[in-house]
Amino acid sequence: MKILHAPNNITGTPKKLAELEREKGFNSDSVSTTVVDIDGPSHFVSRDNLFAKIFFRIKYFYLSLTYYDVLNFHAGSSLLPLNLDLPFYRFFNKRVIFHYYGSEVRLTSELKKINPYYKLLSQDNKNSENKDWLKKLKMYWASIWVDHAIAPKDVYFYVSKVFKEDNISKIWSANLLSSEYLTKIDNIVEQKTLPVIIHCPTNKATKGTEFVLGAIERLKNKGIKFQFFLIENKEKEFVQDFIINEADIVLDQYLTGSFGNLCVETMAAGKVALCYLNDNFHDNDNLPIVNTTIENIEESLESLILNHEKRKEISLASQNFIKEKLNNSKVFQELEKIYTGK
Repeated sequence: MKILHAPNNITGTPKKLAELEREKGFNSDSVSTTVVDIDGPSHFVSRDNLFAKIFFRIKYFYLSLTYYDVLNFHAGSSLLPLNLDLPFYRFFNKRVIFHYYGSEVRLTSELKKINPYYKLLSQDNKNSENKDWLKKLKMYWASIWVDHAIAPKDVYFYVSKVFKEDNISKIWSANLLSSEYLTKIDNIVEQKTLPVIIHCPTNKATKGTEFVLGAIERLKNKGIKFQFFLIENKEKEFVQDFIINEADIVLDQYLTGSFGNLCVETMAAGKVALCYLNDNFHDNDNLPIVNTTIENIEESLESLILNHEKRKEISLASQNFIKEKLNNSKVFQELEKIYTGK
């Protein structure tokens, strides 16, 4: 089976999936039309000029029709503008998968029904309610031509408003751990008496950074002892190494209602992750993530800072959760079923 992941490397997931599939014996490539990608390069990346970018897209569009068997497109985009290439894949009998992640399908009109923080989240232009019509239109167009959609539990809430539920899988493959990251992790859970707390916002508006910083400042004023680092604009590898070697507690996001790669990497490394988890997305998941809202960040942190044994208990539960629920072999088996349509 020949698999193409395109047209970006969002969160590094497309390349990680392609490498996992290569390890399993498949011919799998990740390509990116984005020359500079904060999540790292794909296997094949366009050169940085207009003609090269156009040629790159046309080249892989041609290969999609003539060479690859399965086309796994990420973050709601395919190879041609406005996803106009999708009908061609149907004509050429290609199996097409759309892999959704978040803001490209997050509908504020739906979010406000269940999330008390939707107004804060909509301050980010990507999550504005006046963009819902365009997101719905793109999903409707994709639903006509795409064989299957992949949407983790929070994203499923929005995608299911357009796609038939039988054509959606709730796989957490967007949180796949790379082989390189797994080799850095051992099974020793360590929590320092004086904990190191970090917050790594890629987008301060959606992560609720202002509330994190406010809670940290109030804890310092109380005389609570800990170390805090705000990590911004750093390479992904730097952040991962910091989590593994330095951090004890990692603060993720407090507005969207679900977790992402940062929490998965934190749990796998045997550290404590704090995040706002909306019950509509994660009511039966038994996640070892400490569910925290913007109202109780200070309270949750103070309790964990002062309770060393509790932190160790959560850390161990976190590693076990990753091994049982989010291991790469399990993800691959689920993806293989989708790719083959069986």
